Amino acid sequence: MAKKSLIAREVKRQKMVAKYAELRAQLKKEGKWDELDKLPKNSSAVRLHNRCLLTGRPKGYMRKFGINRVTFRQMALDDYLTRLRNAQKAGHRTVVIPSSKMKKGITEILYDQGYILKYKFDDEEGIGGVIRIAIKYDPVTKEP
Repeated sequence: MAKKSLIAREVKRQKMVAKYAELRAQLKKEGKWDELDKLPKNSSAVRLHNRCLLTGRPKGYMRKFGINRVTFRQMALDDYLTRLRNAQKAGHRTVVIPSSKMKKGITEILYDQGYILKYKFDDEEGIGGVIRIAIKYDPVTKEP
């Protein structure tokens, strides 16, 4: 896991880039390079670095999922992706997966990216909770 300070610094840069984006574009268009140089250095988009949404790790980032390769492989080893794939091949419309913080984060990412139809976190007493996922695609027709 990355240091919290590095993650916070990246969030600060993202806010600064958003704040100055319009002004920077206008100054570039007008060719006012001296004024552009006077803006804060962290307001430039080239200073942003992609980080894993779950761990904050900057290396091995996979844009499609928003996580790094280590986290992605760990998920596969935790049997999360295999359960989804097998449920889809078996024709199930929903699948129940044991819950963890990382799996909850990945479920939200898959939902945001449009890979699953919907999900629900059920925190059951004594068990640790489960994630109920509605699968989006029919394996034969490839349609929702």
